[in-house]
Amino acid sequence: MLRDWVGLAITDNALMVAAVLLSTCRYILLDQPDHPVFTRMALQYKQICLRTLRQEISTKPSSINAMTVAKAVALAIDEVSLLQA
Repeated sequence: MLRDWVGLAITDNALMVAAVLLSTCRYILLDQPDHPVFTRMALQYKQICLRTLRQEISTKPSSINAMTVAKAVALAIDEVSLLQA
């Protein structure tokens, strides 16, 4: 799944954080679930993504684009992944 996001993420820094870096941290945490550094990094990346998504939606509510939807989907996938782990 990570591979699918990389091409799109190159064009948007916030999507890069949400789709690639957050997903990478989660992947590492599957093998080392109690690793404090990757746990903290995942939370920081998620916070960055949530903040940028909230800013996009609140400043341009009528012009939500594909990148905004992609960020929301990346966050949703992260949540589903956490429930399944």
